[in-house]
Amino acid sequence: AASLAAGEPVVVDYTPSFVDGAGSKALLPSMWERAQPLLAGAFTMYGELVRREIWENESALMDALSAAGAMVHHSDLDKGAVVQIEGDVVGLTGWTASEWCSSDHQRFIHPDDVDTYWVNVDETDANTIIDRVARMRRKDGSWIWIRDVARVSEGARGERTMRGFSLNVSELEEANETIARQLREDPLTGLPNRRALNERLSSLLDEEADFALVLTDLDRFKEVNDTLGHDAGDQLLQTIARRLQRMIGPDDLVARLGGDE
Repeated sequence: AASLAAGEPVVVDYTPSFVDGAGSKALLPSMWERAQPLLAGAFTMYGELVRREIWENESALMDALSAAGAMVHHSDLDKGAVVQIEGDVVGLTGWTASEWCSSDHQRFIHPDDVDTYWVNVDETDANTIIDRVARMRRKDGSWIWIRDVARVSEGARGERTMRGFSLNVSELEEANETIARQLREDPLTGLPNRRALNERLSSLLDEEADFALVLTDLDRFKEVNDTLGHDAGDQLLQTIARRLQRMIGPDDLVARLGGDE
């Protein structure tokens, strides 16, 4: 009984007893009748322990996500509505949980990101992971980059839900944009560099488009560096880069290959 009450596994052993040789009678039924209340209590205690452990784990997870500035959402796909939202909702969006749940979320997403952010969940299989990044408008009108990761689930009765979390990844996206720009931009003049020019030429060749390529350099540029110094030479390159940019059309490209080329 003590083991049952403590929720420990119990092995039930019984011995049949025979009455007058006319039949048999097992002791197990009577033992089951006596043990049933204890087993029920043990299962109840075990279930309570499991629920408490799940709650504690979920609370720890929520604390961690809130500390990271994330919000957790639960949507009823059959109703097309967010039914629960937790975490740092105000810190991330500026909206309260009730405001967020009752709003049309599409108006929060940047127009240029709507097509890539919104997915047709009706055509999404259960247990599919949806991972997307988009710009979201906060309540104060500012824009931030968010990453939203969610899983589509289907219950035993066919009900479809989606659970996930959203996290502010603005610093990461801005860093990625800076790296991408630096890879294709000349740091001195701000013009596209050799890599950007090669990518543009490859694209034009793949399209079999008509284009003209003009290569230029600066006569006696070395004399400027030798007599006035490299700072003066850098200023000259920057001035010429600005003038060339003002001369070209919207589909044209001016790039610096290196030096005065």
